[in-house]
Amino acid sequence: MLSQHERQKLIIPGWGGDLTEEEYAYIKAQLRESASLKRKWGFRPTAKRLAENRIRAVAKHGPVSRRKASFRYGSEPANPHAGSKTGLEPRPGAGKL
Repeated sequence: MLSQHERQKLIIPGWGGDLTEEEYAYIKAQLRESASLKRKWGFRPTAKRLAENRIRAVAKHGPVSRRKASFRYGSEPANPHAGSKTGLEPRPGAGKL
């Protein structure tokens, strides 16, 4: 049985660590009831599906913003020229006479 103090702390993203089944069930129930809590946990406020692996990851590590997610997990950016000033690189040989 969870104490009142544990219940208050569990809904803080990143505080829960590895969740027991009881803790997971409590967090999921709270997320279903509160749009603002969903937002804090990185879900859309209107989300109906709350994936167990995502709830457990946020409980352990805190929410990850979408922009940081690709960098954090080591994937390459979709645009290979994303780091350039304009986003466009000249063709090889362009501008040469």
